[in-house]
Amino acid sequence: MLSSSCNCQPDSSTYILLINGSVRALNMNQATFLYGEMKRSSLPLPTSTYNTMLSGFCSIQKIDAALEIFEEMKTDGVEPDIITYNELITGCFIADKPKVALGLLGLMKTTSVEPNGLTYLLVMSGLSMFGEWKDFDRLIGEMEEYNVKLNSLLFVIIFRGR
Repeated sequence: MLSSSCNCQPDSSTYILLINGSVRALNMNQATFLYGEMKRSSLPLPTSTYNTMLSGFCSIQKIDAALEIFEEMKTDGVEPDIITYNELITGCFIADKPKVALGLLGLMKTTSVEPNGLTYLLVMSGLSMFGEWKDFDRLIGEMEEYNVKLNSLLFVIIFRGR
């Protein structure tokens, strides 16, 4: 409990500030403790707090912990947003899990969250790091479905390895 001698109960804003600071300091043990305390206090966790936690785990390459937060988020009835998916996709590529990243892109397309230009940039950049060129044609077709334009940066990423 974070109470002082005045027996005050921290509110959501206090927890969120402390969690954000802990994640910025890459102190995920402290962030996890605060996150757990906030949940036990039955305070509402906004999407941004889940995103902060999973971003922190991605930053220290603990993608399994980030994916656990993602699952908790859904279990708690909090809808993942574009930031959630983009952060996890990036984390999966950093953690050498390109298939999981592609799975997240596929999962994303079954929700109300549509992939955007950044999503495709992250996926194509990650795939290029692993030399996974076979998925590019499919992804370019998907980009057209979502009205995502092929900009010069994506063009460079696509063709730098061919």
